[in-house]
Amino acid sequence: MMDLMYGDKGGSTAVLGALEGTIELQIKKNIIFCCGFAENAIGSKAYKPNDILRAMNGLSVVVGNTDAEGRLVMGDVMTYVQRNYNPNRVAYIATLTGACMVALGKTTAGLFSSDRNCEVALGLEEAAKLSREPVWPLPINDEHR
Repeated sequence: MMDLMYGDKGGSTAVLGALEGTIELQIKKNIIFCCGFAENAIGSKAYKPNDILRAMNGLSVVVGNTDAEGRLVMGDVMTYVQRNYNPNRVAYIATLTGACMVALGKTTAGLFSSDRNCEVALGLEEAAKLSREPVWPLPINDEHR
């Protein structure tokens, strides 16, 4: 199973690809690209079930699943960006769960947005159509917050 974890870096590598495209297109916008990486390791220093960690935002997190290290790092990356750059909009790309692949298959990405009609979400849907890399809008309900 550990050999399958190699693909978990897909979100951050997609961010690096977006950075490269932004540079090539010479886009005149202030855009922050931030990547988070975690090592999914076995050993005495690895997280264990019921470990309690403190996230960058001060919240305590109980480790219920030791394969959740990417989600913890993503939370800290989001906190870091918001604290240090005060962005107008935040978007993130992640390969944090196989459940999306179970729901949508291997070729369709899930698109979550707190505002389905915002410029960014609509732009991503349009870009997905143009690139023939489909996305499917998924809900953010109270249970997801």
